[in-house]
Amino acid sequence: MEIAKSILLVDDDAPLARSISEGLRLLGFEVSWVSDRAQAVATLCANHTFDAVLLDLDLDGDRGEDVVAEVRATGGGLPR
Repeated sequence: MEIAKSILLVDDDAPLARSISEGLRLLGFEVSWVSDRAQAVATLCANHTFDAVLLDLDLDGDRGEDVVAEVRATGGGLPR
Protein backbone atom coordinates (compact mmCIF):
# COMPACT_ATOMS: atom_id res chain seq x y z
CA MET A 1 0.00 0.00 0.00
CA GLU A 2 1.36 3.39 -1.03
CA ILE A 3 1.49 6.15 1.59
CA ALA A 4 -0.34 9.39 0.76
CA LYS A 5 2.03 12.17 -0.16
CA SER A 6 -0.12 15.30 -0.25
CA ILE A 7 -2.75 16.17 2.32
CA LEU A 8 -5.26 19.01 2.51
CA LEU A 9 -5.93 19.96 6.12
CA VAL A 10 -9.18 21.88 6.71
CA ASP A 11 -9.35 23.27 10.24
CA ASP A 12 -10.36 26.63 11.71
CA ASP A 13 -8.20 26.22 14.84
CA ALA A 14 -4.87 27.71 13.74
CA PRO A 15 -2.68 26.41 16.61
CA LEU A 16 -4.06 22.90 16.19
CA ALA A 17 -3.68 23.06 12.40
CA ARG A 18 -0.05 24.18 12.74
CA SER A 19 0.65 21.32 15.15
CA ILE A 20 -0.98 18.72 12.91
CA SER A 21 0.79 20.11 9.83
CA GLU A 22 4.16 20.04 11.55
CA GLY A 23 3.68 16.44 12.66
CA LEU A 24 2.61 15.32 9.21
CA ARG A 25 5.55 17.13 7.57
CA LEU A 26 7.94 15.38 9.95
CA LEU A 27 6.48 12.12 8.66
CA GLY A 28 7.23 13.16 5.08
CA PHE A 29 3.83 14.43 3.93
CA GLU A 30 3.21 17.62 1.97
CA VAL A 31 0.48 19.55 3.80
CA SER A 32 -1.71 22.38 2.52
CA TRP A 33 -3.87 24.09 5.12
CA VAL A 34 -7.08 26.07 4.69
CA SER A 35 -9.19 27.41 7.53
CA ASP A 36 -12.77 27.55 6.31
CA ARG A 37 -15.43 25.98 4.12
CA ALA A 38 -15.09 28.45 1.24
CA GLN A 39 -11.31 27.97 1.01
CA ALA A 40 -11.70 24.19 1.19
CA VAL A 41 -14.26 24.09 -1.59
CA ALA A 42 -12.24 26.49 -3.77
CA THR A 43 -9.06 24.48 -3.25
CA LEU A 44 -10.70 21.14 -3.99
CA CYS A 45 -12.43 22.54 -7.09
CA ALA A 46 -9.31 24.23 -8.51
CA ASN A 47 -7.60 21.17 -9.97
CA HIS A 48 -5.51 20.56 -6.87
CA THR A 49 -4.83 16.88 -6.42
CA PHE A 50 -4.57 15.57 -2.88
CA ASP A 51 -4.02 12.03 -1.72
CA ALA A 52 -6.03 12.69 1.46
CA VAL A 53 -8.16 15.35 3.12
CA LEU A 54 -8.28 15.84 6.89
CA LEU A 55 -11.50 17.71 7.50
CA ASP A 56 -12.66 19.30 10.75
CA LEU A 57 -16.37 18.50 11.07
CA ASP A 58 -17.08 21.68 13.08
CA LEU A 59 -15.86 24.64 11.04
CA ASP A 60 -16.83 27.86 12.84
CA GLY A 61 -20.51 27.86 11.94
CA ASP A 62 -20.22 25.39 9.06
CA ARG A 63 -20.32 21.62 9.00
CA GLY A 64 -17.39 19.80 7.49
CA GLU A 65 -19.77 17.35 5.87
CA ASP A 66 -21.15 20.25 3.84
CA VAL A 67 -17.70 20.77 2.30
CA VAL A 68 -17.83 17.26 0.88
CA ALA A 69 -21.38 17.71 -0.42
CA GLU A 70 -20.57 21.05 -2.06
CA VAL A 71 -17.39 19.78 -3.70
CA ARG A 72 -19.21 16.75 -5.07
CA ALA A 73 -22.08 18.93 -6.34
CA THR A 74 -19.70 21.23 -8.18
CA GLY A 75 -17.62 18.45 -9.70
CA GLY A 76 -14.52 19.15 -7.64
CA GLY A 77 -11.96 16.53 -6.84
CA LEU A 78 -11.96 14.45 -3.69
CA PRO A 79 -9.51 11.65 -2.98
CA ARG A 80 -10.98 8.16 -3.24
